[in-house]
Amino acid sequence: MGVITKRISEARIWVENSRWFYDQNLDFLKKNITNRDFHGLSNIALSLEMLSSYYGRIGQVRLADNHEGGWSNISLACAYRFISVQIRCEIYLRSIRAPDLCPLEIRNDIPDMGSLLAASIAFEIPNMQAYMTQALVSIIKADERLPTTYWRHRHFEPFILWLSDQSLADRDHNFGVYSQIIAHWNSDELSSEVIFNICDYHLLNMLDRGRKWQAEFTSPPFDLLPSEVVAIARVRENMGLRTADSNHELLHTGFQLMKWDRSLLDGDPVIRDVSTFFEGVMSFPLAI
Repeated sequence: MGVITKRISEARIWVENSRWFYDQNLDFLKKNITNRDFHGLSNIALSLEMLSSYYGRIGQVRLADNHEGGWSNISLACAYRFISVQIRCEIYLRSIRAPDLCPLEIRNDIPDMGSLLAASIAFEIPNMQAYMTQALVSIIKADERLPTTYWRHRHFEPFILWLSDQSLADRDHNFGVYSQIIAHWNSDELSSEVIFNICDYHLLNMLDRGRKWQAEFTSPPFDLLPSEVVAIARVRENMGLRTADSNHELLHTGFQLMKWDRSLLDGDPVIRDVSTFFEGVMSFPLAI
């Protein structure tokens, strides 16, 4: 069984037994939305992260079954994850400026920040792209809690930041497998071999390999979405440059179509209530 087939099979089994997971996390969110403080806001971010995984897996299973409605679930999952990460980033950055606030660990959110930035470029969502770009830059510049070696060994997130705005990235950084993209960026066409290699890297980093390495693509729906590949092709297309097709399995599942569907987002009560709660605590609105 291939990696992708196995992942979808696992998602299908999980979805069939997951209603309790949805109910539990929605109930936890509703309880915390009455606590108008940073603790309640932090708990809400955790609930949204769990609900994002729930809708992400549902969307994956529906798309695997050739149901176009799966994109509405994927889009809702991305929106929930975006709000969750945004809440945690804002609390984190404020805690740097206000020592009286309890420090919040942001390291575990950084892979999802990279995935959200890639997805925002692939889905063509300017406000999400702008926020995630600035959030990554702010954390890199303002954060003294992460060891300097942490950023030096990351490949995906620095590359996606480079892709979003080349003026903000350090071109001397070691981008790992993505160095091939940068080296051949001005070529009329990126080769299928280069695309194949970054797809291989994606599959390898869908799984937590333990040790000190943070795999980039473990969170649903980003595990099966080749967001970075589509994002590369989108940016190059806008520049009048071509990106070769690849026969890699990651690009032949239907997930590579990357269709943003707002049908579940507009009027969603969770997004509405959390947005109101966030603005009440932070005194400025969510970027969604």
